[in-house]
Amino acid sequence: MLNRRVLVIIGAVLLLAGVAGAACSSDTKDLEDRIAALEAQSSGSGDVEALQQQIQAANMVATLNLLDNAGLHEAQEALMAGEEAPDGLNGRVLAGLRSVAVTDWPDELDADAQGLQDALQVFFEALRDPETSDLLGTSTAAHEAWHEFSGDGWTYLAESAGLTTTGDNDHMDISTPGSTEEQMDMTTPESGG
Repeated sequence: MLNRRVLVIIGAVLLLAGVAGAACSSDTKDLEDRIAALEAQSSGSGDVEALQQQIQAANMVATLNLLDNAGLHEAQEALMAGEEAPDGLNGRVLAGLRSVAVTDWPDELDADAQGLQDALQVFFEALRDPETSDLLGTSTAAHEAWHEFSGDGWTYLAESAGLTTTGDNDHMDISTPGSTEEQMDMTTPESGG
């Protein structure tokens, strides 16, 4: 009778071990399926790379637009005419400086972006202390660096998008053949602006 009891206990233990093994096997299979799904998602590195390129392009567009509207050209003209820097220029220069600094530029533009950042930094510091700084000189350097960089940036983006470019790097030339500056003037004599 003892032998029978031992056999029943051994059978019960084997039965429990089989159930536990089957349960672990299905848990492992589910885990293996999850791992395989995650690996499939991460192996789509082309999707991640494309997304990173789109983010970079969007950041570049935002920064270039900010720079193109910062008033560097108008500031240069005012300072050359012996006038004071336009109101709010230091804030716009600082915003441009920060935007250039945090944007991830492609390798082709990175060195020029650093040069523009440096020129904007020096100009910003001069704007903060115009009495002891060469405001016109720093404005000229920032203005020239911006023109060159902005043109190169827009050309890079256009070519990246498969657009043809004219080859001239003057991003500010919005004239059309046969147009004159007067035709491009959006002000009206009545409004003055």
